[in-house]
Amino acid sequence: MTNNQEYKIAFYTIQGPYGPNHVFDTVNALPQHQLLSFINILQKHEVICLFEDLNKIIRGEHYDPDFLTSSEVYEVYNVQFKNPYFLVDGYESITIQELKPLLEEWLDFLKSKDVKASNMYILKVRAFLSTVRRIFKISVICVGIIILKA
Repeated sequence: MTNNQEYKIAFYTIQGPYGPNHVFDTVNALPQHQLLSFINILQKHEVICLFEDLNKIIRGEHYDPDFLTSSEVYEVYNVQFKNPYFLVDGYESITIQELKPLLEEWLDFLKSKDVKASNMYILKVRAFLSTVRRIFKISVICVGIIILKA
């Protein structure tokens, strides 16, 4: 069982008006894990920074606590590390040791979607170029016919 399944947190993608939206859904999670809902609105690079900070805390290294207040998301949510817990709005949501693999799964999910989106983009570009080639060939043929008739 994966960590997100254990905590009843779902990862999925929905198609929005401007493209796919990746969802970190805590609706069915236990109340303390529902506090992690803010992860859904973090940008991918913010999740990576959070993950890196968790690694530093686990290894007992210095980390930049200002990172937690630099994101617009953290202006809404009061997020703190208080070893061994990750606190959201003053409540213990999950231990740092438990949050790390959960974030790792979320990052893997985001990366897999990036690859799929990248592959889809490449396929669309190839289809576009193929269409352009066909149009160019048709144009050359038409020009050739016009020249032969003249």
